[in-house]
Amino acid sequence: MSAVENCRFLTIRTDSYLEGWHFGLRKCYIGCYELRLRCCTDLQITDTRKQLLGILEIQTGKILRPLLRTTGSSR
Repeated sequence: MSAVENCRFLTIRTDSYLEGWHFGLRKCYIGCYELRLRCCTDLQITDTRKQLLGILEIQTGKILRPLLRTTGSSR
């Protein structure tokens, strides 16, 4: 996942393997669009990107931990 700064606007671009998580991150996207409408400052862009990536890391952990446990116990 990458966040791209473009003309003082924040654009979120997701890789295809994250497609299934879009609905879980809907609130983040809405927040970014609100910032975009307010013409965000560079600091707001950085903070939003950090928050979004932090949430993504937490979601990744929640999704992968059970999968790893299941895979490990099935052997």
